Amino acid sequence: MRLLFICFLLNFIPVYSQDCESLLKTDSLELTNPLEKKEVKHISINIKNNYTVSFINLNNKFYLKITVTDNLGFGKKGILEISSGKKQYYEKDIVLKSKNNQTGYFIFEINQNYTKTISEYGMTGIIFNSNSSFAIPKNDSEELKKAATCFYKLFPQQY
Repeated sequence: MRLLFICFLLNFIPVYSQDCESLLKTDSLELTNPLEKKEVKHISINIKNNYTVSFINLNNKFYLKITVTDNLGFGKKGILEISSGKKQYYEKDIVLKSKNNQTGYFIFEINQNYTKTISEYGMTGIIFNSNSSFAIPKNDSEELKKAATCFYKLFPQQY
């Protein structure tokens, strides 16, 4: 019985790793300067309302990019709150950068501990400036958990 369990584990771990690697993309993305693209590795998940959440690695610095299709205040600066179950993450003085008239994005540096939090609790909501909010459906939150878990495993935090 133990031998069967060990064989199962040895077969499961490489498949899980391959699944994670299939999610990982290399691309040129705009990070902090919209005119400057950098080659990064990222895992991106599309969620409700054509929003996209991207976990990004650039030279072992980690970023979270949230692309929105609702005008939550393009060009405005404020506080971004991300809910993960009962936990919250705050990013102060962040600008909702406008890509065009219908799309904007938030991008900010995170540590891998926050990626671990998302892998455990998902993302359940986004609030910008206390008045623009977006609830993330449970199935999308589950997909974000999987993506964060992969990202965390592919890029373990280095001290």
